[in-house]
Amino acid sequence: MGESIFMKFDKMSEKLEKKLNDIEELTEVNEYIKQLPHEIARNQTDIESLMKIYDSLEVLKYKLNKEDQDNRWNIFKKPKKTYQLIDRRKLELEKKRDEFLKIMEEAQKAFMETVKEYQNNVDTFTNYDKLDNY
Repeated sequence: MGESIFMKFDKMSEKLEKKLNDIEELTEVNEYIKQLPHEIARNQTDIESLMKIYDSLEVLKYKLNKEDQDNRWNIFKKPKKTYQLIDRRKLELEKKRDEFLKIMEEAQKAFMETVKEYQNNVDTFTNYDKLDNY
């Protein structure tokens, strides 16, 4: 059970830390962030069950090896670390959003200039619209 919890939280972290190439990917990550609290809460019940198992082992004086002891506390910390990652990532996403908006505005300006050039070309062709004059 512990390994599957690790895998779920690692998958969450991987999706959160994904390198963004455009505004669409940024939007996908923002949408994913919105659903994460529900997903974390769902995993929290598994974590609590696992912690109860560890507590029972402790009551029975079962000595955990170092790896199991580390896993116990690492699993316990996963939700908080994920929320910290979300908070950090939200700030990064805001900055990235501003960068993408600036890029899109520059592309829009370049597009408008191209449209104006085409319009000027079309306007010069209107001089030749009456073939009877030639």
